[in-house]
Amino acid sequence: MRNKIIPVALAVVVFALGGWLGAQLAQQLRGRTDTVMTQAATVLPESRPLPVIDLRDADGQPYTTARLGGRWTMLFMGFANCGHVCPTTLFTLDQAIRKSSVPADVLFVSVDPERDTPDKLRAYVNGFNPQFIGVTGDSGQLDQLAIALGAPYQITKDDGLYIVDHSAAVFLINPRGEFQALFSAPHDAAAIAADLQEIIGATS
Repeated sequence: MRNKIIPVALAVVVFALGGWLGAQLAQQLRGRTDTVMTQAATVLPESRPLPVIDLRDADGQPYTTARLGGRWTMLFMGFANCGHVCPTTLFTLDQAIRKSSVPADVLFVSVDPERDTPDKLRAYVNGFNPQFIGVTGDSGQLDQLAIALGAPYQITKDDGLYIVDHSAAVFLINPRGEFQALFSAPHDAAAIAADLQEIIGATS
């Protein structure tokens, strides 16, 4: 029993740290006079470049930096076996996209490639919206992206336990493939839709 308590406690700490880091990033940005605040988003004063992306989509095809560019993208990192945060967030993003009058893709990045096979990933994202894109990759690629976004995750495997902890934040990526804005949880579809209109309209 003691061996099981330790990884669970560690997972709770990591998950709390992920939420804290996201909140700290948003708070830091809010403190800047050149930061734009909308209903639900914190817009970075200057967009941040992302590392080179070399992931795989649910069809087994490369999902690279080139595919990320050219359109606005709502990026969320999670996993298909997630019990609450991921399905709630993806449902909210589906509603936000439907309410919004500006086009934006939704990219679900699985941080659990060991279990999220292409077939499983495809079925999962299609359950929310057939237009959603599901991708994953090796731990090195996922780590680089998570660090660049400030979205830490942790997989804990011990004595039959398999726990995946991750950030609940959603990241808006601009058509140049750069980190533009942060949506902290809890998420509201109407507020996200309004923010997309404001942010994309202001930069188009």
